[in-house]
Amino acid sequence: MKNYLNSLDVQYAFCAEDCTGVIRRIKYDEHTDSFIGFCTPLSDGVPITSRFRTNSLAELNMWMETNEKAPLLSAHCIQAIPPANQTTVPLSFILSAYGTSSKYTALDILKRWIFIYKKSIERIVRIIGFSTDGDSKYFCAVRLMSGFYASMANLNPHIDTSAFSIRTDNWSWYFLRPEQILVLMQDATHLVTKLRNRLLSTTAELRIGNTDITLEHLQQILDDSEITKLDHGLTQTDLNPADRQNFRSCFRITNSDVLNLLGRDEDADGTRMYLQLIKFIITYIEPTTSINPLRPGLLFKK
Repeated sequence: MKNYLNSLDVQYAFCAEDCTGVIRRIKYDEHTDSFIGFCTPLSDGVPITSRFRTNSLAELNMWMETNEKAPLLSAHCIQAIPPANQTTVPLSFILSAYGTSSKYTALDILKRWIFIYKKSIERIVRIIGFSTDGDSKYFCAVRLMSGFYASMANLNPHIDTSAFSIRTDNWSWYFLRPEQILVLMQDATHLVTKLRNRLLSTTAELRIGNTDITLEHLQQILDDSEITKLDHGLTQTDLNPADRQNFRSCFRITNSDVLNLLGRDEDADGTRMYLQLIKFIITYIEPTTSINPLRPGLLFKK
């Protein structure tokens, strides 16, 4: 990581962490001279490297009988943050990846973040923050790290010489502690797809005030014979709840034409506001969005 960031002349980076399902399989990795595919044991939340290295067939057989094959792959990605005058965004790269299961705790996640943060500081690299999905264990770790109605008696990660302070003079809506060492957020891609999936759910009931938020309002646009695809850009696939990772459909159901059509129906005000919220989140992660409109001073006005 240090060599890569030095090649870019960058000292700041952001880290993202997530798990994905994999086929359970054990194989030999010649690069590490060890067997991979087992659930990697953790030490203070940090994976133990080359744990399954052996020249003994009997030991390998014992591992096969006593150790769980990993159903998940945990990956940590680093995104370099270039200077403001640099127009190109550097490519991200994988910091680590290892087999795991769901048998870890929020404290493991928290200790792993602190480990990555401190080891990076030793190499004169400042990790600005971490991004994850909305898993309950990750969310708990975010609360503990940021002090959002949660704290630990024996661990105070915000007490650090590299901590930054947030001025909250008139922010009645701000409930985190002013001192932080990391910016923590939910992965925006996961967030918008989850909001979309909730909208398409057949069991969830959503409301804003007295107005319903429902898939039916979008279906009515598709079914209207007087409106063509040229008018809204939607397809029936965009409203398919079985396709839970269809991120591109989030763009189509929130495009301006769809929002304008929903605006003609007062009963669809709740759905329109819900989709507008998703559109705001998408705007933040669009590569074409300028950084200037995202400055806090422009976002939070008195």
